[in-house]
Formats: sequence, C-alpha cells, structure tokens
Amino acid sequence: MANTKLVEKIIKESNDWEVNNALYTFCTELTNSVRGWTFAQRSSRSVWIYRPNDVFAMGWIGYGEFRHEPKESVDAYVVYSRHVTNEKYSDGTTHYHMTMSVRRDVAMRNAKRYLRPHSPIEVAKELKRSARNGISNVEDEARKELSNVEDELFSLRKSKDRMPKIAAELKALLDSGHNFIDEGIKSSLQKYFAAAEEYAEKAANRSMDCIVIGETMGKQTFDIVELLNVNDYFGKVGEDGITRYHEDTLPEDLAGKLAVLGMCEPDQYVHGVGVRAAERVFYVAK
Repeated sequence: MANTKLVEKIIKESNDWEVNNALYTFCTELTNSVRGWTFAQRSSRSVWIYRPNDVFAMGWIGYGEFRHEPKESVDAYVVYSRHVTNEKYSDGTTHYHMTMSVRRDVAMRNAKRYLRPHSPIEVAKELKRSARNGISNVEDEARKELSNVEDELFSLRKSKDRMPKIAAELKALLDSGHNFIDEGIKSSLQKYFAAAEEYAEKAANRSMDCIVIGETMGKQTFDIVELLNVNDYFGKVGEDGITRYHEDTLPEDLAGKLAVLGMCEPDQYVHGVGVRAAERVFYVAK
C-alpha cells in the first residue's frame, strides 16, 4: 500500500498552520466542496486529507515543485494517493503515486477522483503487523520455556561428579529395566511435553478477525475481515470478504473480546483474545 498515516496520529500531531497561500486556497476549496473531509499540515508544502472517523488519511495534497530533478522549477498542485499510478516514475517511489497540474480546477478533479477512504480489507492487511508481532512475542516466550525444559532434560553437559541425567537413565534401562533412578526425570518429561504442546499451539499459523469500527448515519458499525494467516505477507482474506455488524447485532463473543482489548494499549497482545492495532482497529483471535 502506498505510504499513508493513521488519522489518530495526524490529530495528535496537529500543529500550527504554516503553508503557502495557493495550498491554503486549494485545501479550503476542496474540503468545503466535499462533506466530511478535513486537513492537517504534513509539511510546509503539503497537507493530509482525511475524515476524522477513518483509520487512515486518504492521501495528501500539495503545492510547489515536487518533480524529481526538473530542468526548471514550476510550481504545481499535487495530489498524492495510493490510487494514482504515475508511469513517469518507478513503482515504489513517492512520485509514482503523485499527479500534478498547474491548474487548480484540474487538481480539484484529481483529488475528488483519487482520494478515497481505505476499505476494511485494506486496513486489515496494512495493520496486521500488530497481530503478527503480538503472536511472535508469546511464541518467543513459549520457545524460551521449551528450551529451558529441553536443556534440563536432554543436556549432555557432564558435571564433574556425575554423568548427565538422560545418560544415567538410559544405562539404568539397560541394566535393570524401566526404573527411574532420578525421580526428577518423570517431572521433567511432563514439563517438557506440556511446554512442547504449548509452543506448537502458539507457533501455529493464525487466522484472526480484523474488526474496523466506524460510523454510518450516526450509528457505530463493525466491519469484520477474516485474515486466514496474519503471518502471511499478502494477507489472504476469507471468502466472506467484509461482514458488517451494528451494536445490536455484534456477536457476544466478539463484543466481549473488544471490551477487553479496548482497555489495552496499541500493539498490546492478549493471548487468546487478540491485539489492539489502532484506535478503532482490533485483531481478534479465533
């Protein structure tokens, strides 16, 4: 996805208005003509365009010389959006997603054409790193515990006064049958297999529901996107696509998990519940 920014961060970082007159006129005309759109400073030459209840800014607009190494400087109105494909530049660069015009009326049309809210599926794919990182943390803890128990049970480091536990146990099995000469072996085996089972469960591929909370006609909405595996780079989505609930139709188990995650800090992962990825975006364990 093209470079963008969380609306909650834009609002928190909002600062004094310091842009050129042409850009101020451009963004004022644009936001006055499109209901619900607003803006915040991005730089001295550009501003973010967003809707307050969205997760991400739709993009940004600017005025100035934005071309790469021009032969002569010419100021122009710029619209930056993930939906723009400027073939004059390489894919993956900022300029690839910029359209420019010296005429403000043309720039206005471009802004209305290309600046669009992110869909719940786009949000789910973009923020899945929060869920992935949370799962990795609990997986690492489980791996560490498994390593500790493995070391206790299977380590072949020999102390100066006795052979390793497992070697002594194997010798006893050969010499006198299946009698434990160290009762700790039984306990260690029990801990080992419990730790191995927990690690396997936490290291498994994860299917999660991404819940994007929005608002329509003054009522809260819950858009659910199933990610088949949050560890998957491409973020494959379930067959149902987007499922929308309202406050009175949201399933009880999802409502309960959202209540727990609503008390968490961003990126805080709760095993078996999920993670809060942003102010209105949650990944819920299935």
